[in-house]
Amino acid sequence: MAGIIGKGCNIGLNRIANISVGISKDVLNNTVNWFFDLKNLQRTSDKIVGYIDKLSLAILKSHFILTYFDDVILRQRVEKQLNRVELSNKFAKAIFFANNQELHEGAKSEH
Repeated sequence: MAGIIGKGCNIGLNRIANISVGISKDVLNNTVNWFFDLKNLQRTSDKIVGYIDKLSLAILKSHFILTYFDDVILRQRVEKQLNRVELSNKFAKAIFFANNQELHEGAKSEH
């Protein structure tokens, strides 16, 4: 934690080691050099960005839901689109999936 604060807050490892109890400058420098290599930093950065992306999506969803409850015009537009989709699905089902998924012609048979 001392290495993260020292590097991340731009305080410096020597100053952090001086104010930390039980951590020497050498141990802190070795630990930071060992664990803060480019590969570990990149992996950690990727995880942080992934969490931020998930959080951003959750915030956007929450914002939309709150707006949806508050905005009558938006609710009406969404309902209208949902009704269109439902009607088109019913239409397609009535035409193409009735009668054993066969489309019948309207011609009369000759006897």
